[in-house]
Amino acid sequence: MLIDNKRPTTVSIGSILLVPGINSVDDGLWDTTLASKSWAKPIKGLIKDEQIKVMDDRKKLTIEMVKNTVDENLLSEWLANPAHKGPLRGAIKTQIEALELVSDED
Repeated sequence: MLIDNKRPTTVSIGSILLVPGINSVDDGLWDTTLASKSWAKPIKGLIKDEQIKVMDDRKKLTIEMVKNTVDENLLSEWLANPAHKGPLRGAIKTQIEALELVSDED
């Protein structure tokens, strides 16, 4: 499952850590956390306030989604997928390179 963290900061929900942008989260972990009495209400509040957006990971990947992703592992997974071709593949490569430049500056 994909979760889009629209906040400019990292969000921690139980054992789930969401960096700004698109995050890949295990379906079972998400379902367990959402079913938890202590996390159900805060998660629903974040969704209602549009601070996070839950997306089906089978949804067609778009260039806009790639531009909003800072998770290098997720970007690498997408790059390895042979179904991602043309401009989408170029956007993935560009985003990975941009993140590498930022990490080199640190």
